[in-house]
Amino acid sequence: MTVVLPQYDDIAPDVFTPIVTVETLRFVYITVRIGKSIRAKHVYWHLVEPSFSLLELGFEVSSRRLTAISVPVFKGRIGTTHHVLPTYTGGDPLFDMKEMVLNLERNDVVPDVLKSPGRISLTQSGEDIDILLADTQIARAICCNHKITYGFNGDKRLCLIRLHGQ
Repeated sequence: MTVVLPQYDDIAPDVFTPIVTVETLRFVYITVRIGKSIRAKHVYWHLVEPSFSLLELGFEVSSRRLTAISVPVFKGRIGTTHHVLPTYTGGDPLFDMKEMVLNLERNDVVPDVLKSPGRISLTQSGEDIDILLADTQIARAICCNHKITYGFNGDKRLCLIRLHGQ
């Protein structure tokens, strides 16, 4: 089964400062909050292999922004980063919510949650940690307030999330 990764379609100014928490002492646990509005409707996208990893991305439907990133389960080893990102554009990526809402309408199991089968990889270089959704060439990078860089393939699909300075 082919995993359909979230796709960006525009960039907004990066007005929100991401709050990043990374724990790696006994297990890996990562949370990122990026100006999440409690009142706004959210759609959650999971990339999950139950025995190995879970990545949850929270998208605010009205603003089309990614507002939450979570890795509550990761049972692999953190590798060494090999991805070199292209020169980044500053800003906050806005995602194609029409595609997600259409897929959500087909999902009658859990409202507001889209699940895709697959596993993530985590790598580290110095103080930076990469969350890899797909092992592919990164064609474009967008950096939000020098805290997070998002890597996209040639089809504008999210393939990598780099957390800076953890």
